[in-house]
Amino acid sequence: MLKNKNLYLLLLSSFIFSLLSCDKEEPIPAYLYVPNFTVEAQEGFGTSSSKITEAWVYANGSLLGAYPIPAMIPILEEGHTDVQIFSGIHENGILDRPFLYSFYEPIKINPDLKPGHIDTIPLVTMYKSEEDIELALHIDFEIGNLLSEDIDGDTLTKATLTDDGFEGRGVRLFVQDTLSNLSAGSTHLFYLPANGSQVFIEMDYHNDIPFTIWMRGHKSDFSGDIQLISQLNIKKEWNKIYIPLTAFLNANRWLDYQIVFNVSLTDEQLAAGESGEVILDNIKILKFK
Repeated sequence: MLKNKNLYLLLLSSFIFSLLSCDKEEPIPAYLYVPNFTVEAQEGFGTSSSKITEAWVYANGSLLGAYPIPAMIPILEEGHTDVQIFSGIHENGILDRPFLYSFYEPIKINPDLKPGHIDTIPLVTMYKSEEDIELALHIDFEIGNLLSEDIDGDTLTKATLTDDGFEGRGVRLFVQDTLSNLSAGSTHLFYLPANGSQVFIEMDYHNDIPFTIWMRGHKSDFSGDIQLISQLNIKKEWNKIYIPLTAFLNANRWLDYQIVFNVSLTDEQLAAGESGEVILDNIKILKFK
């Protein structure tokens, strides 16, 4: 009998505690609304074109999460709060490869947060300073065609300048019937580090045929190599892409590098009499100093 009484009291206590817990009010967050997240590039870094897809948000040093833009960000803080917002991109344009992009400056704000209140903050960032990062390669085609080295060995296939670039001039890679393969490389070699630090290609492009990006260079003073970096699918409208190079560089450690673009028609496309076009602009390779 005593056992049953104790069990009854225990169950009654648990029931009362659960009722009290249900009456407890949930905290009401404050909100930051980010309608857009853009870049204003400072002098020396070329175009401001960007494709920031997420805001990585920290409040008082704690990561809240990565929020797709436009973003409504709940924050369970009240009063003046140290908020840091980092730029998020998709590696190679792949949706399930979100990445905190370290070449853009984080945004630091100290809003006076109020529960239930929404603060709207359009975000504008810039590149990190020239003391921290640099452009290993920058081709915007305004001063000429710096993507004109003939790699495929056919002097009739060329990357040609066009006034239909993303901003002013760009370069056009065009293939058809008898000129079905085109490979063009940058006109100079450049150095890239293999120390585990971030290195990225940035580029604007549109294309009606898939194309590939390669790295070519010297493994030693007496031997060279070329390796595939990325294959890009059709994009009928202008697209910005961020392509990581760190893993490739750590695995290869060449003496120097040259970027190469290739577009070619398949046998099926040739038989159907098809042609293909790729337009490129604002090619950058960024690295840390």
